[in-house]
Amino acid sequence: MFKDRKDAGEKLAHALEKYKGKDVLVLAIPRGGVEVGYRV
Repeated sequence: MFKDRKDAGEKLAHALEKYKGKDVLVLAIPRGGVEVGYRV
């Protein structure tokens, strides 16, 4: 799993690299999502 939300965000960002430079939208919903979304 993940050590913490920072770790989760970094792993998610890595998994989403194929979308880099494309027209995408990332929603970081509150209650922990903001810290994860920041890494993405």
